[in-house]
Amino acid sequence: MNGVERKLAAILAADVVAYSKFMSTNEEETLQLVKAMFKEIILPEISSHNGRIFKTMGDGYLAEFPSIVGATNCAVSIQNLINENIDIAIFDDGLQDKQISYNISFVCFNSKNWIGNGLVLPSGPLRESLKNLKKYDSVFLNGNGEEVAEIKSIIKNINPNLEIFEAEYLPLNTEKLDQNQNYLAFSGIGSPDSFIKTLKKNNFKIVKSLDFPDHYNYSNQDLIKIKETAKKLNAKIITTEKDYNRLNKLNSEGIQYLEIELKITNEKKLINFLNKKL
Repeated sequence: MNGVERKLAAILAADVVAYSKFMSTNEEETLQLVKAMFKEIILPEISSHNGRIFKTMGDGYLAEFPSIVGATNCAVSIQNLINENIDIAIFDDGLQDKQISYNISFVCFNSKNWIGNGLVLPSGPLRESLKNLKKYDSVFLNGNGEEVAEIKSIIKNINPNLEIFEAEYLPLNTEKLDQNQNYLAFSGIGSPDSFIKTLKKNNFKIVKSLDFPDHYNYSNQDLIKIKETAKKLNAKIITTEKDYNRLNKLNSEGIQYLEIELKITNEKKLINFLNKKL
């Protein structure tokens, strides 16, 4: 084939491990971290090793180098820089991933729902048997001020060495929301009852609640139905911040969200515990 220039090149293909899991947990934060890593580490290193990116794929990329040595050195350099840039990695949803070795492990329970029917998925809410608390370092009981003495007793009977911490859901943006209005509340989280209880505890008038599966991806049709239902009830619409961040700008119009943080009730005890473990 005359006139066609041929050359040998080494191709580096890379992507973010567990990208889908991170996106489903916190899409906005994941995108920000990936963009920052791409701009501050990946692009400069590829350029310094005489490479060029010729295709990007959201969480990954393909880069061309003039030699295998250049591609390999670049890959090692990028990995080292990423590792050096991280002092502590916190996983929000990976306790059952046995490929990961943790320095400290926390098991989280909702104080109201506790263990539900006590069965493991798909028959119940537990991700693994309660007896596996013997393997872990600490437990968090998150809720709205429920009595947890009995729960603590059960936990200590399984593993007397477990540290137990408590946290309470604390709304941060109630001053921006009209609590005199009626509200339709919807959510796709692990404990929708806790969201409703938090709203009611903070004097929101909930006339209708709609529950969706955890990490639910809302369709335009879902949002149309939610808005039509709210209109019939003459109610405003409220959801969690996590759910709101899954909506696009168009279908989020007319929907408010409750910004919540977990207030650790025994924070000094937690800090001392972490300092001893790390």
